[in-house]
Amino acid sequence: MEIKKLTNLHGELTVPGDKSISHRAVMFGSLAKGTTKITHFLEGADCLSTISCFRKMGIEIDYDVYPDDQMMSVLNTKLATGNASDVIMHNIGIATLPADKLAVLDGDWKDHISEQSYPMTVDSNDNVLKAPFSSASAFGLLYNKEVLKNAGVELPINNFAEFKAACDKIQASGVTPVYMSNKENWTAQIWLLATIQPTLFDDPQFAIDMSQNKAKPSDNEKLVKLMSNLEELRNDGYLNQDYMSATNTMAEKALMEGQAAFYAGFSKLNDYSRDEYEQKLGMMWIPIWDDESDQVVTVGQAGNFLSVPADNPNADLAKEFVNTLLSKDVLQKYYELLPGISPYKDLGFDLEQGSLGDELLSYATDNNLYSDYQSTLVDGKAVLNGFYGNFSDRIQGLIAGKSVQDTLDDWYNAYAEEAKARNAEGF
Repeated sequence: MEIKKLTNLHGELTVPGDKSISHRAVMFGSLAKGTTKITHFLEGADCLSTISCFRKMGIEIDYDVYPDDQMMSVLNTKLATGNASDVIMHNIGIATLPADKLAVLDGDWKDHISEQSYPMTVDSNDNVLKAPFSSASAFGLLYNKEVLKNAGVELPINNFAEFKAACDKIQASGVTPVYMSNKENWTAQIWLLATIQPTLFDDPQFAIDMSQNKAKPSDNEKLVKLMSNLEELRNDGYLNQDYMSATNTMAEKALMEGQAAFYAGFSKLNDYSRDEYEQKLGMMWIPIWDDESDQVVTVGQAGNFLSVPADNPNADLAKEFVNTLLSKDVLQKYYELLPGISPYKDLGFDLEQGSLGDELLSYATDNNLYSDYQSTLVDGKAVLNGFYGNFSDRIQGLIAGKSVQDTLDDWYNAYAEEAKARNAEGF
């Protein structure tokens, strides 16, 4: 069989609907008066169970399913013809919504959007088209409090040498130091998404050069060393033996049951209640850097956004609805039920972050708090926005056994193809 290399691949794909938005859409729609239309609903077992629960409470729910490959076409057609819903709730993955079809939003909340989320909310003229809604992604290292206590590990852990020393103590106590769920490609990347920023932005010119194809990731010695340290955790036997077949659900279980000490994740768990995980777990930064000057705390952009179609006869009412959802009473109730790190700052009132988010932010200073690398600003511009290059696949490959050099080369080749397709400068 002869396999020929392709230089270009053309086509379209659409990601599945978002699980958390699907749950909330059913809940909000069931509480609202009148008829609620939901598009791009995720037909997963959990989301269908939510529908079943509300049907048992007397809510009439009917839905039509658009094939995945038609979803964006349907949504763009509805926007173009003025038939879209009054309010669109979406994640950042739906980034192809045409800016000229979305209404400019305004409200007291607009001037309080965090630096991490702001670049994702505006058009080229700095008009706010997407209102951040739901907590921002906070990347950190979850740990089992009892495991660390029994192993004699004290916090804070400030660098990679101290982290390895802690792993040695934990391993000597009979517990797996680090859990990795590498069957799912989105999990391992958190180790780098939470730590890569100083390597790319301490010298802002490097990030600019990288965005203009004047520098490659492999040219950055600190980045190479950061990835080498992550590779070292695997090579030195600190990971769970089944890391290649393990899932996030398995990781949460191992962490909660004290079978593992550390797991890189978010500031809330999917399969356990807040009371359960806050009792057993803490959250810290991910110390795989050698130099303490590279310490970093990472808080990304909001998970969900609200937009209003521009050609909507109910646009003014829809904007008022968005402002109501972002009012003090509603936000405080929302974060009471679903605590997390807010994508807003200096609102004049507090929102519940949960103990994990509070602990993670206790590590933050004015100098080490970053957004994810695609949202980090250089002179007011997110210069590496769009330079993803299937980063999750790259780090999954590193954990699976690829060399650091090959991993960085694969990342460069992938984001360079994307940059070339959009005619980015230098590509």
